Amino acid sequence: MSPATGPSYRLQLALRSLASARDNLGRQNWRDSAVFSRAGVEHAVKAIVACFGAVPRSHEPQRLLAQALETGAFPDWLRERAEALSPDLGGLGIQEHILLSYGDEERGIDPWSIVDEARATSHFRIAEAATALAEECVSQVASA
Repeated sequence: MSPATGPSYRLQLALRSLASARDNLGRQNWRDSAVFSRAGVEHAVKAIVACFGAVPRSHEPQRLLAQALETGAFPDWLRERAEALSPDLGGLGIQEHILLSYGDEERGIDPWSIVDEARATSHFRIAEAATALAEECVSQVASA
């Protein structure tokens, strides 16, 4: 993926995931909203990372953002908000992806039984924040 198309492509994935999450939240499909919210977070973080360098393959948005923050390419105007978002990303990595997809296989609990309204809403709010940050980042980089 080229640097010119990578951030905008990934932002579009984040926006579509967020829209699906919102739709499912409105229909009280908690698990599906959480799945799309988690994906939206991952896509949003990858859009941010793509603005400043290559995006590694990962389902760990907190780690990706931390790595990007450590580089000299990450701009000061974005740093404070990215650092504020980072703690919220910790619970939305690969383990949550597996849990939302497969449930608790050891205890035989399906993913629809695991996700309640509070969890879905929390995931959605984090996805909104991450996507808003990605929109600002991609817009600033595109206009530079």
